[in-house]
Amino acid sequence: MFKQIPSGQKVSKFFQAESGGDVVFRSSDNVLFYVQQKYLELYSEGFPLTEQVTLSQEIVPLTESSSVLELLFQFTYPHMPPDLDDLDFRSLMNLAEAAEKYFIHYCRKICVIHMKSFISQHRDEIFAFAAKYDHVKLFCHLAPTLVWKPLSEMVDLLPPSLYIPWSLYHDQWSSLMLRYLQNPGSCSSSSRYISSSVHGDRFVSIVHNEEWLRKLKALTVDAFEINPEKIHQWNECETCRDCRGWIEWKARFQNDVRKLKDLKAFVEEYKEKASRS
Repeated sequence: MFKQIPSGQKVSKFFQAESGGDVVFRSSDNVLFYVQQKYLELYSEGFPLTEQVTLSQEIVPLTESSSVLELLFQFTYPHMPPDLDDLDFRSLMNLAEAAEKYFIHYCRKICVIHMKSFISQHRDEIFAFAAKYDHVKLFCHLAPTLVWKPLSEMVDLLPPSLYIPWSLYHDQWSSLMLRYLQNPGSCSSSSRYISSSVHGDRFVSIVHNEEWLRKLKALTVDAFEINPEKIHQWNECETCRDCRGWIEWKARFQNDVRKLKDLKAFVEEYKEKASRS
């Protein structure tokens, strides 16, 4: 039998004494959880479970809140996991951190899947999480949108097994952009347009616009949605050198982008070299 629980003590909604739990945990906000040790041993690798704790019936304090543990322990039982669809980002990350801490692998996987829906708002934090816990697939998924960060910002964030591949990945993109982010030149459009330089001026203003550069560096599709109609706002121009130049520039750029190696290739190459050394 467990030691006498004080009257009024808060107990978990799902993990009560009647549930058959033989180990008791206390959350950081003083809620008790009665959990079956056999399931923890089966589905988790990191809980502080020892024979002495079980025999002494001592309550084991944990640093996580009751809201986190209520979800986390459900991943250690042989039934459908809890629905995380309505979980806010901070709650999801707290759960993910706990899953990593206690090595509850199924929960780890589910949390990573749900993180993808928050990438647009919390890209940097998810990237740091992926790097910290070696979620290489998620890390590589985010790489194209963060490759422009200075390497100095990555030194303390990435372990050597990721920093070395990342630096090579970063360098190939930097070299590519240095070749392509150039002034598109002046215009030689025909006399039927307002000015002989109006097209070139429009291209220059767009290519040197910070918002457009941000889109281009993020590799978003709308960065390439610049066409002659949007530039000079007249009918399609077939003779303007700048209009043709933009189309050719875009085609060359996209073709060279397709030739670049993705981050996963650099990571695998690094692992292969490390295994041979």
